[in-house]
Amino acid sequence: PVDDEASISEDYEVNPSVINSLYKQKCATSHGEKGEVKTKKGIAIKNLSSEKFIQRLQNLKDEAHNFLTQEQRENLAKYISKEK
Repeated sequence: PVDDEASISEDYEVNPSVINSLYKQKCATSHGEKGEVKTKKGIAIKNLSSEKFIQRLQNLKDEAHNFLTQEQRENLAKYISKEK
């Protein structure tokens, strides 16, 4: 693993590279490389708490978000909180 991955790998249920790849492939286009882009509702995901981030993902009922498992949501929340 890359040096920065080794220090945070214990915080994730899966390899941080997998979560990073998931975010870059499925989320970064809409939310920015570090979650800094505001959505239509005017909120940048990097400014949400992990709990609020997960709750919002669970409440979204569109194809762009429904494919995520609960584990992926939780790991993405941890990933975004590390990017702050």
